[in-house]
Order: sequence, then structure tokens, then C-alpha cells
Amino acid sequence: MRLGADRIKRLRRLSRCEGWQESGLLLVEGTRVVDELLASNWQVETIFALSAEEWAPRAARHNAEFIEIDAQTARRLASSVSPPGVFAVAAIRTHTIEDIVQPGNAFLLLLDAVQDPGNVGTLIRTAWAMGVTGVILGPGTAHRLSPKVLRAAAGSLFHIPVVEVNDLVGLVGSLRQTGFTCCAAEPRNGVPIEKINVTRPLALVLGNEGAGLDRAVVALCNKRITILLCNQAESLSVAVSGGILLHLLRNSERVRSS
Repeated sequence: MRLGADRIKRLRRLSRCEGWQESGLLLVEGTRVVDELLASNWQVETIFALSAEEWAPRAARHNAEFIEIDAQTARRLASSVSPPGVFAVAAIRTHTIEDIVQPGNAFLLLLDAVQDPGNVGTLIRTAWAMGVTGVILGPGTAHRLSPKVLRAAAGSLFHIPVVEVNDLVGLVGSLRQTGFTCCAAEPRNGVPIEKINVTRPLALVLGNEGAGLDRAVVALCNKRITILLCNQAESLSVAVSGGILLHLLRNSERVRSS
């Protein structure tokens, strides 16, 4: 089936901010992303796919509408150069900061002005894999629902609460007051991550790719941690650093207090 130009225009709008805000719906694409969407508790409205045999039964199992499309329609819907064979429209599920900022066994990841959507998506994917209980995106961070973030997150965003806030400084201050250990990731002059002692509730804070963390955020954190590098390497990407730090924090004997 070839969708009309008006419907394609409306669907493509669901991959942009104004479309999400107006409709409360999101267009996603790609087999891996749609697989994870169907495995989550998000409500799927419609699946569009080249293969009715593969996708129509799955749509039916989730009480979603199924529409078979042709290759030209897939190319027009796609946000990437190589169009995938499946797309889905889902109702956006939102969380509040109160949902995820809970004392006890909380393990949070905070991003301060991480602008590259590939980095943001990769960090969300890593956070989910490392058992993080919630991700908080500060001002200047790529939007959680942008197509590039969704692709890099590989569907993990549908399984972990991700919240955007306007005041990361105020939030870190509030976390400290409620008993969180807040760890600021610094490229140098912090405590080597191998030597850090932490307890939950815990928050790891990562900064902008070039400028690093806002110094006001760093000042409020009660620990500064650093990855010691070899061979005169100056730095790692924020996504690589975040993965290393989350893994080591998760496996710290005192963090595994659950």
C-alpha cells in the first residue's frame, strides 16, 4: 500500500518535537527499535511494514492497527539514508522526576548538556544494561525522542525512565539533601574510579563533550571521579567514559548493597 502525501507528512511530523507535543504520539523505525517497543509497556497504535506475514500477527497480538506499505512509502517515512522495513506509532509514555528520584537503592545517570544524540542514545542504552534505575537529561542535552537518540538507544529508552529537567544544579542539590552520593565525572584531578567507595542511592553526573561539567554542578557533588588513562591519551568520549564508570560503579562491592 502506498500512503498519501498528506498522511506521510503527518507521520513524519511525529518524529519531530512539534509533532510529539501536539499529538502525544511518536513515530519510530527499524526492526530492533520496534521489537523493543513491542516488548515494553508503551502502547503501540499502528505498525507499518513491508512484510505483512511477519508483522501483521505481531500487531494483532498488541491490539495495534497494521498497514502494509511499499518500498517507496518506506523511503519517504524513513529518517535514515537506508530505509528500514518497519515503522510504528506509539503513545508517548512519560515519567516525572518524582518517579525516579527515590532514595534507597536508586542508581541514576545525569547528563549535563550532552549535545550529540548518538552519545545520549548510547548512554541510555548503556545505563539500561548496567542496571541504572533512571536517566535525567539536563539543559542542552539532546532530546530523548529525537530519531538519532532512538536509533543509538536501540529501543532501550522504552524500558528505562528518562526525564528532562530545566535545572540540573538545583536537582543535584536536592539529591544531596535526600542522601544521594553524587559523583561528578572529571577528566583529571578526581579520585581514580578504582579507589572510589560509594553507597546507594547514587548518581553519576556526566558533562558536555567539549566543556565538561558545569562547575556549579561539580561544586555540589560530594565526589569527583576520574578514569586514569594510559599512553598519554588525553581523554575519552563521554559515551565511552560513561560506560566504564557505570560498569565500575555497578560492580563496586559497596554499591551492590541490594
